[in-house]
Amino acid sequence: MSSGPSSPAISSPPRVSIGLPIYNGADYAAVCLDSLLSQRFEDFEIVISDNASTDETGDICRSYAERDSRIRYIRQPENKGVAYNFRTVFEHARAPYFKWATHDDLCLPGYLGACVGILDSTDESVVLAYPRTILIDENGDEVEPYEDRMDMRERRPSERLRHQLQKLRFCHCGLGLIRRTALERTRLIDGFESSDVVMLAELALLGEFHEHPEFLYQRRIHGGSSFGAYSDALAYAARMDPARKSGPLPMPRTRLYVEITRSIFRAPIPAREKLRSHRILLENWGPRFWRVIGGEFKRRLRWDLDRISRRRLSS
Repeated sequence: MSSGPSSPAISSPPRVSIGLPIYNGADYAAVCLDSLLSQRFEDFEIVISDNASTDETGDICRSYAERDSRIRYIRQPENKGVAYNFRTVFEHARAPYFKWATHDDLCLPGYLGACVGILDSTDESVVLAYPRTILIDENGDEVEPYEDRMDMRERRPSERLRHQLQKLRFCHCGLGLIRRTALERTRLIDGFESSDVVMLAELALLGEFHEHPEFLYQRRIHGGSSFGAYSDALAYAARMDPARKSGPLPMPRTRLYVEITRSIFRAPIPAREKLRSHRILLENWGPRFWRVIGGEFKRRLRWDLDRISRRRLSS
């Protein structure tokens, strides 16, 4: 069970909640928190969930919580995985607008104000707002601008899904400002690879994404920032959910296709749009994924046969 916040909660909900899931992030935690506290829009709270860090992360976060009552620090008694931590900060958030933050990235001072301005000036048909991205290195030096290409203002849910399937690469927009009412209708971050892509597909089926033209988000590229370092599918799955001690070999691309299909089925959109969305998924991902999915089934079969063989030899 989680420990309580290290500072008392403020009495009335703020306009924005920022969720910061973190684990062993001492290298960049302070500069991340400084960037969030430097926002010109000040009506926000920061909910930190520390996944039982073994470095100085806890000390850093507690010191910030003691200095600023807008910060609540929660420490998990054990590492419960990336998915659990991302869900925890959302569950503890209280504001109508929500944003996830990552400990190694930076938000420039105008970030929140720009995104709040977009959501305040639009209706519920716009579910997410995000600014443009600059890639930085481990020292904070600029590398290059990055085109997210996720400004999705198509009226039809199926066309927004098509846009995402064709143009999404890095999921920076998933760290934008999201209406809580929309996010509550998704499955959030789940314990499988690319669950953020599935969550964005569910949001895209619910409403539009608007991009702010200023470069207000800095995504840090460094050795520990990417799950790409985990070439072993089982190791990747264990990082998402440590409770998964064993089990079948994950098939991430197959799972991604299945989960987006499920998302279309459960989306609160007309039946005609659901059928159109299924066709768009098939047209856009089918030619790219069938060979990959076929390869995953072959690897899974070999893995299962090898495991059965080892059991027989040990019995």
